[in-house]
Amino acid sequence: MKKMLTGLLVISLLLGTLMPINGFAQKDGGLEKAIKEVKEKLHIPNEFTEFSYNVHTSKNKKVWHMNWREKKDQGGSVEASIDSNGAILSYNFYEYNKDHEKKLPKYTKEQGEKIAEEFIKKIDSKLYDQLKYEEYQDTRIAKEYRYHYIRMVNNIPFYRNDVRIYVNSQTGEVNSFYRSWDDDLTFPNPKKAIFLEEAQKAFQEELGLELIYKYRYDEKQIKPYLVYTTKYHTNYTIDAFTGKKIKMEYPVFSGRMSDEMAKEVASDDTGIQLSPQEIKAVKEASKLISKEEAEKIARSTQILNLSKSFKLSNASLNRDWPMKKDFTWHLYFSEERKENGKNIYNYVNVGIDAATGKFKNFYISDPYKEDAKAVFDQEASRKAVEKFLKEFVPEQYAQTKYDENNDHDYFVKGEEKPLSYTFTYTRMLEGVPFRENTIIVRYNAVTGKITSFNIEWFNIKFPSARNVVGMDTVYEKMFQAIGLELQYKVSHGDEISRYNEKSQKVQLVYAIKNGKPVIFDGNTCEILNYDGIPYKEEKEIAYTDIKGHPIEKEIQALADSGIGFEEKAFRPDEKITQRDFFRLFVKILNYYGSNGKDEKSVKEMYAFLIRENILKENEKALKDFVTKEDVAKYAIRALKYDEVAKLKGIYKYPFKDLEKANKEYIGHITLAYGLGLVKGNDEKFEPKKQISRADAAKIIFEYLNK
Repeated sequence: MKKMLTGLLVISLLLGTLMPINGFAQKDGGLEKAIKEVKEKLHIPNEFTEFSYNVHTSKNKKVWHMNWREKKDQGGSVEASIDSNGAILSYNFYEYNKDHEKKLPKYTKEQGEKIAEEFIKKIDSKLYDQLKYEEYQDTRIAKEYRYHYIRMVNNIPFYRNDVRIYVNSQTGEVNSFYRSWDDDLTFPNPKKAIFLEEAQKAFQEELGLELIYKYRYDEKQIKPYLVYTTKYHTNYTIDAFTGKKIKMEYPVFSGRMSDEMAKEVASDDTGIQLSPQEIKAVKEASKLISKEEAEKIARSTQILNLSKSFKLSNASLNRDWPMKKDFTWHLYFSEERKENGKNIYNYVNVGIDAATGKFKNFYISDPYKEDAKAVFDQEASRKAVEKFLKEFVPEQYAQTKYDENNDHDYFVKGEEKPLSYTFTYTRMLEGVPFRENTIIVRYNAVTGKITSFNIEWFNIKFPSARNVVGMDTVYEKMFQAIGLELQYKVSHGDEISRYNEKSQKVQLVYAIKNGKPVIFDGNTCEILNYDGIPYKEEKEIAYTDIKGHPIEKEIQALADSGIGFEEKAFRPDEKITQRDFFRLFVKILNYYGSNGKDEKSVKEMYAFLIRENILKENEKALKDFVTKEDVAKYAIRALKYDEVAKLKGIYKYPFKDLEKANKEYIGHITLAYGLGLVKGNDEKFEPKKQISRADAAKIIFEYLNK
C-alpha cells in the first residue's frame, strides 16, 4: 500500500504542470502568487468559477497559463498567462454571442486606442513607456479594433518585441492582449552609427535593387511584367557601424528529419486532380501519354533506381497551376523489405509532363542514419549537381544562373557540416532573372546522391526589358517613398551557435522600413503590390460636399468605418448607379477585394456578388439607376433570406401601391420593410423610385443598425 501511494505521489508530481488545481497544486506558492497578480490587474467575472491551469518553463522563467470559465454551456471564459517575474504575457476574454451580424461600432477607433493604452499602463506602466504605436490599416467594419505597439530601444525600433491589443468596438472592452518580449538582451549604443546618407550609399553598393520578371494571373493567362525589387532576402541588412552587408542568421531545424516528415515535404501536389471521367475526356481531346507510359519513363530513368521491388502505389493526372493547359502525371512508388531483421520502407515520388514525357520533379526517400557524417562539401556537391543538370535538362539549365541567395543547408545539432545542400538555378531572359522559373536540386552530402529535383518552366512570351527606367530613378523613389531606418535585430551567429539561445546577439542595422512593398514597376517606377497591381495607401475617407446635408451624420458614420468612396465628392443628391451602390454595399459584406471604380476592381466585385447570389447574371447593369425595389431585393439576398422571400401566398404587402411592384419581389419588399431596411411615404412604397446616393447611405446605415 505504501509503495502504491508513493507511486501515485510521483505520478502526481510529474503531471502536476498539466493538472487543474488539486491537493498538490494548492501547495504551489508560485501559482497562488500568479493568480493573485492576474486578479489584481485583470477583471475575472465572479460567475467564471471553473478554473484550470498548466505551467511550463521558458527562458529560465516559469509561465502559468490559467483559464476561468462559466459552468453553463456556451458560457464565457478568460485565459491569461503570467511569468514568474509577474509579467502578464497574454489575456483573452471570450463571451458567447449569438449575434454575428455586422454593426456600426459604438466606439470610435480613437476611443479604442485610449482604452488600449490605459490597459497597457494598468498591466505594466514601464512596458508602456517602451512602446510606439504602429498604425494598423483596415477599412472593413471591425468588431474588434486592432492595435499594434513596437518596442523602442534608444528610440530605435526592435520589431521582434511587440504588444498587440484587440478592443471590442461595441463594448469598449479589451478582448485580447499579447506580449512578445525578451528581457536578457544587450542593445548596442547607436552613437557611432553611420548617417542615413552613408547607409543609402552602402545599400546600393552592398545589397541593392535588381530588375526581374514577375507574373500575375490575369484574364485566364499568365502575364509577365518587369519590376525592380531587392536583390537579397530581408534577412540581409547593412551593419549600422561598418556599412557592410550582413546576414542575420536564425535558428534552423535542429533534429533529424523523420521519414514521415520527409514524405510530407516531398508532397508538392498543388495541382487540380482530375476524376476518371475528366481524365478520359482530356485524353480524347489532346495527345497525353498514358499512366503506363509515364510509369515506363520513370522506371527506365537510372537516377531513380526503381527496381521491381518498388510498386506503383498511386497515380493521378493533375492540371497544373498556373499553366492550366498543362497536365502532369504524379506517380507514387513504394518499397517494403527486410534488412538485418528490420522492416525498411522506401518511396519515390515522380512528376512527369503528360504531353512531353519530361520530368517536372522527383523525390527519393533517403533518411539519414544516426551516425551519418557529411562526406562532400558545398563545392563538390554543387559540381555533382551541375553535372547532373547538364545531362538531365540541358536546354533549360543553359538558360539559368546559379542563385546562391536561395541555397539551403540541412544542419543537424552538433554537426559542423551540412548533411545535404539544396541548390537553386534561376531562369534568365536577356540577363534578367525570372525567379518563378527555377530548377531546384537537393544533394545528399553523406551518400553523394541527388535526392530531389524540381523544375518550374513557363512556355510564355516575355516583354522586352529594353525600355525600363534607369536604376538611379528607382533608388531615388525608394529612398523617398519607403526609405531605410535604424533597427535592432537579433542574430544567432554562425551555424554551430545558432542552436544555442544564449548565442543571441542584438545588432544595430539599417534596414528597409516596414509597411510598403519594395516593388517598383520597371517602366513607370510606380510602387506595386505583390500581385502587380499599383499599391495604394489606405486613407481616411473625407468628403468635401456633405457638410450641412440632412444625413451628413449617417454618411460620416459610414465613412469612419471605411464604408465609402475613395473620391473626395460624395455627391449625395445625385441618383446612384448599380455599380456605385454595390461599391458601398460590399463594404458591409465579407468581401476582401477593392471597392475601387477601376475595371478590374469592378469586375471582381461583380463576380463576388453573383457568386454570393446577391445579384443574378442577367441583372448586371452597371450604369442603371437603383430603385427602392432593387434595394429590398439585394438586402434580403445578402441576409440569405431569398428562398424565404420567394414563398408564395404568405406575405401581405404593407403599402397601397401593390400594382406598381414586381410580383416576384413582394416577399423581399415585405421582409425588408419588416426589418426596418426600407420605408414608405404616405402609405406608398414607390418600388420603382430611383434612390439617391444619400438614400443609399441611409439604407446601409439602417441595415447596420437594424
